[in-house]
Amino acid sequence: MTEYTKDILICDCSSEEHQLLIRYDEDSEVYVNVHLTKKPFWERVWHAIDYIFGHQSKYGAFDEVILGPQHITSLQSVVDHLKNVEAKKVQLKLDV
Repeated sequence: MTEYTKDILICDCSSEEHQLLIRYDEDSEVYVNVHLTKKPFWERVWHAIDYIFGHQSKYGAFDEVILGPQHITSLQSVVDHLKNVEAKKVQLKLDV
């Protein structure tokens, strides 16, 4: 089984509903999972009716996660990882 590096970033507003799960292994791309918030029943019904009739916001459907200084280390490790993966790919091309 592959062992992943995992990090959870929780929004500066401290709501555990606003979180990102970042995971990767040494040779892979980075996967970011976004926690989807639960809405009250009638709000979900209203959104379902909108969906059935094809209504969409011109801005799309999204939520937010506010990142602050405490997230720098986690984000820097993701950037470093992606740089290392890319460097390995370039090195493999040069070796061939």
